[in-house]
Amino acid sequence: MNTIWYVQYHFVCDSEDETLEKIIELAKTTPHFDQIHSICGIGENLAARIIAEIGDMKRFKGKNQIVSYAGLDPMIRQSGNVDGNHLSISKKGNKRLRCLLYLAVSCNLRLKKEDTIYNYYGSVTFPME
Repeated sequence: MNTIWYVQYHFVCDSEDETLEKIIELAKTTPHFDQIHSICGIGENLAARIIAEIGDMKRFKGKNQIVSYAGLDPMIRQSGNVDGNHLSISKKGNKRLRCLLYLAVSCNLRLKKEDTIYNYYGSVTFPME
């Protein structure tokens, strides 16, 4: 009985590897793959997953729409003393894209290479260090 589970497990793992390779090859044909992959900390796998979550970039008119789609835009609650400038992110967008972007930033910070992302978040200390 254990051998059947072992065989099925390896079949599923091999199928996932083949599927991931196909997704990466398909993502490489998109016009934005090289730009996303050029960011320090983003490999082929992560770039392909980000492209898959965003989909067709032409549907966004600008960067603010992509930020909103990912749910990274700030919540705006205007009231007497609160102007909405320092509130948390809305999280109303694509949760998987938000997680992938967080993973990309954390990978970039672990590499500790001097670039824009590292300089911006340089003072942040993550528990994984």
